[in-house]
Amino acid sequence: MIHFFILAFLFANILFANESVHTQLQKNMGQKLDQLVDAEKFKNFIKENPDYFPGVSAKKPTSLVVKREEWVIDDEKYPLSNGYRQIYIEGNPQALKDLWTTPELFPQVYQL
Repeated sequence: MIHFFILAFLFANILFANESVHTQLQKNMGQKLDQLVDAEKFKNFIKENPDYFPGVSAKKPTSLVVKREEWVIDDEKYPLSNGYRQIYIEGNPQALKDLWTTPELFPQVYQL
C-alpha cells in the first residue's frame, strides 16, 4: 500500500499583488514545501497535521482535505487554500516509486 500525497496551493486575490508580494509568497510557499522534501520531515508534517491525512483504504481509496489560510504580507491579507490528497494504491511500493520517479514514463502515466 502506498499513500500518494499532493500538496496544492490555490490562490485568491493574488492578481492584484505587486512583484515583491509575489516574491514573498513564493518564498513562504517554498518554506512550506521544504517540510516535505524527505521522509523524516514528511512524517513530522503528518504528525503535526493529522487532520490533513484522515487515511485511505481499499474501501475509501481517496481523501482530499482543503484548508484555508490567510498569509499577511506587507500588512495585506492573502487568502490561500492548501489541498492535501491521499490515494490508496495496492501494489509493490518500490515498483510504484520507480514508476513515479521516472520522467520518461510521465507521458504514459499522466496521459500527456
